Amino acid sequence: MVTLMNKKFLILSYFSAIFSLLFLCGCTSTSQVSSYSGTRIKPISYSSLDEEPFYAHNQDSFVEKKLSNGIPVIIKKSKNQNSCGVRLVIDSVPLSDPIKKAGLEDITLNMLKKGSARYSSLYISSLEYTDSTFFTSKVHVDFLEYGILTQKESLASVIEVFASTYKFPVLSLEEFEKLTSDENRLQSDLLYQLYGILNKQNKYFAPLMFTEQSEISYKDVVDYHNGLQNGARIKIIASGNFNDEDADELIKLLEKNFSSLKQFKYIKKIPGKAMLESDKRLYQVENYNNAPVCALGFSEIPGPLTDDYLSYGILSLYLDDLLYNAIREKYSMASDAGCGVLLSNGNLGLISIYDISLMKINIENVMKAVEDGLSEQIIEKKLDSYKRVYVSFIMNSEFSSDKTLDQMALGLVYKNDAKDYIKRPFRVYKISAESVRKIYEECIKDKICWIINGSMTK
Repeated sequence: MVTLMNKKFLILSYFSAIFSLLFLCGCTSTSQVSSYSGTRIKPISYSSLDEEPFYAHNQDSFVEKKLSNGIPVIIKKSKNQNSCGVRLVIDSVPLSDPIKKAGLEDITLNMLKKGSARYSSLYISSLEYTDSTFFTSKVHVDFLEYGILTQKESLASVIEVFASTYKFPVLSLEEFEKLTSDENRLQSDLLYQLYGILNKQNKYFAPLMFTEQSEISYKDVVDYHNGLQNGARIKIIASGNFNDEDADELIKLLEKNFSSLKQFKYIKKIPGKAMLESDKRLYQVENYNNAPVCALGFSEIPGPLTDDYLSYGILSLYLDDLLYNAIREKYSMASDAGCGVLLSNGNLGLISIYDISLMKINIENVMKAVEDGLSEQIIEKKLDSYKRVYVSFIMNSEFSSDKTLDQMALGLVYKNDAKDYIKRPFRVYKISAESVRKIYEECIKDKICWIINGSMTK
């Protein structure tokens, strides 16, 4: 079994995997201003989208094509990037018993990076040093990502290796046993209880990490990989310092390496709405031995990437600061608190307060401090600052292939538009103090449901 320190790390890793922080967490700088192509970023209300500088600089930088087998390809030409990245964005498929199959997607994607029939794991590892190439994988609630980051001059050779690992991985039993050893299991009594509470209406929500409840076999991984060989589940996104000729060459490389994937009918995943019992505001669940006591507050929030969702993003920056003051500053604690979101069509927001066992923190008092700090007048005073922080993150993604691909993937999955993110600054500029307060009242105030492991009075 894992040690106590490993338990803490795994628990935090688990929540990091599922509850992706909403763009930024805990950033409070009132003077943070970024620039793009010499344009100073200011929270100005432009009268039309075409006037907004970020959109104007980026609207013509996308190339959209389809491979001969129908797989869509979206390329973002970003002149500021020295490296480039390619990702497969793969639709998830419902699992018949997600709690018992928790971790299957992550294990399968990690096994792809261990070598293929043509390229050994040693060769793939050497690419990190010879070509600055990294294989990446991410498991989201609604979709999977498998990709590479490399230098443009190495892209042609690396894509062949990348495609080989996706289509013809070794999937050795020995590697499977390493990845599913006891030391890699997350002791998950708490997670199992949380799943039982949150899963009443959403059959497809499941922990993304391998847990003690997981019953995954080697055959499960092989079968799951076979299901990945379906071109109908895949969209390809790429970002880098490409000119028109480079983009055309990349399309040819992708055609050569991925056009052999056939398209088969599959059941598209449509998660149910994750509902909480409206008349119950506190759940006390059992704690496993020696684990820190955590308070997790869940609330329903707007659907991904809607205008209200962006207002929730601004609200989350206020919440992070207010929680910090109400927890760490007041109690001088080393524990942490923050606001996040479960990225799913059945959207849940999360307030997490980690390790409250050292002091009897009164959750009602914490939320009262939050309420006191969220009057419309106070929101208005800091709104321009938070807009700069929020928008700067989106704009700064242009300087990183990896972050650009993150933004493209979210737009592609939730808005069916990989370039949706370049419209977000304009939409953020339109957010008012009234809309931020409205989202707080509709999603947080008197509506949050607290789940606490261990015995706390409030």
